Amino acid sequence: QDPKPYQVNDSTDPEKHADLGWLAMTYEIDDSRYSVEYLEAPNHPNLSRYSERPYGRFGAFFVAVLSPEKPLEMQYRVIVSEGKAPTQANVQKHYETFLADIAGKK
Repeated sequence: QDPKPYQVNDSTDPEKHADLGWLAMTYEIDDSRYSVEYLEAPNHPNLSRYSERPYGRFGAFFVAVLSPEKPLEMQYRVIVSEGKAPTQANVQKHYETFLADIAGKK
């Protein structure tokens, strides 16, 4: 049983699709199933708006002002797997591991 998708209309209600931390999508290609987990560090500028499209494009974007005095550091992790789609609990666990790895590097 695949997890049910959580869907919002990111065009009409973008605030419900902001600062999520992660997003995952599952694809079928040539009778094989692939999942991509997109994990984003929480220190990116707010609002980080997430979007997805039925043809498979997804990710997050935000607005930031850059200057030599105020550079922008971004941290992401992308996990690609083949087979059964990960559960939301599994993706959340991957996200928590990602956060712990980031914290350990500081």
